[in-house]
Amino acid sequence: EFTTSSHKEHRGRTRHSAFSRFEHDYDVLENLGTGDHGTVYKCQNKLDGLIYAIKCTNSKLKIENSQNNHVLHEAHALAALSALDENPYIVRYYNAWIEDEKLYLVMEHCQNNIRTIRREKGRLSESIIRRIMRDICMGLKHLHSQRIVHLAIKPGNIVIYQ
Repeated sequence: EFTTSSHKEHRGRTRHSAFSRFEHDYDVLENLGTGDHGTVYKCQNKLDGLIYAIKCTNSKLKIENSQNNHVLHEAHALAALSALDENPYIVRYYNAWIEDEKLYLVMEHCQNNIRTIRREKGRLSESIIRRIMRDICMGLKHLHSQRIVHLAIKPGNIVIYQ
């Protein structure tokens, strides 16, 4: 079984329940990154065999304070966008649950992000940058039309499917 050191730390957490849906349903293939609000894992679902990106929040989630919780707002926004239509500029949402007071978001796994592409390929051509910027603007336009504001636009969060 392949695990990352971050996943080993995740497994060692204090549990409030004997059953972990995350560990039962998914194999962690890779730690895609850790930010201020959580860690994103590349996971394979044990039942359907498909690859997903799963974000696990760092902070403990209290449902009674849900109106002021930006993490739950992210889950609600992704779910609403996915229910409306499939937009090629927005990462697809599949599922979410709360386990050990942490939120897990199951999303479409994309191959790369701007940061990794820049690191691997170096300087990008002007035409590629123009295409990427157009796609970012189309995604933001769609978000704004739904009265949603993205609060973390950065190279690591701009993912590219192919």
